[in-house]
Amino acid sequence: MTNVLIGILIGVAVMWFLIMPAVNRSTTKTMNKQAIDFSDKIAAQEAQISALKTELESYRATSEETENAQQTAQSTLSSYEIVMNMYERYMYEDMSDAAMTQELVKVNPDALGTYGKEIYDMITDSVYGRYSNVLYNNAWECYNAAQYAEAISNLDLLMQIDEGYDDGEAMYLLAKCYDASGDTENARVWLEKVAKKYPALIEADEKEETEESEEE
Repeated sequence: MTNVLIGILIGVAVMWFLIMPAVNRSTTKTMNKQAIDFSDKIAAQEAQISALKTELESYRATSEETENAQQTAQSTLSSYEIVMNMYERYMYEDMSDAAMTQELVKVNPDALGTYGKEIYDMITDSVYGRYSNVLYNNAWECYNAAQYAEAISNLDLLMQIDEGYDDGEAMYLLAKCYDASGDTENARVWLEKVAKKYPALIEADEKEETEESEEE
C-alpha cells in the first residue's frame, strides 16, 4: 500500500514539474501571439491616424481652395478613429451591437485604406449580420402594432446597413410604413425603389389582394 501511494505521489510530481509547465508555455504562447497580432493591427492603424492628423493640420488655412481637401481629410480621420475604436470594442466584446452599429454607420468605407477596410468589413459582417435581424423583427412588431414611427426608425437604420435585406422585403415594408403613417412622399420614393429592384414583390402583393377581393 505504501509503495502504491509513493508511486502516485511520484506521478503527480512528474505531471506538475514536467507536463504542466509545457501546457502553460503552450497556452502562454497562444495568448502572446493573439496579443501581438492585436497590437500590430492597432499600431498600423494608429500610424495611419497620426498621418491623417498631420495632413489635416496642413489644411488649417482659411482659403476656399483648401476647404474640400480639409473636409475630405477630416472625414477620413473620423472614419479611421471610429473603426479603430469599434475594433477594440469588438475584440473585448464590451459594447452592444446596437451601440456599435450607431457608430459604424458614420464611417465612410471608401475613405479607408486596404487594411482599414479589411478591419471594417470584419466587424460589420459580424455586427450587422446579427443586428439586421433584430431591426427587421422589431420593425414588423411595430408595424403590426401600428407604431409606424418606431418601425420606420428601425427600417431606416436597416437600410443604411443593408438596403436589400431579405431580398427587398425590408424595403417594401418601409414603403408600407411610410404610407400607413400618411407620409405619401417617402412612401412613393421607397415604392419606386422596390418596383425597380424587386418588382416581383409588388406583383405578388397585388395578386394576393386581387384573389382576396374575388373571394369576398
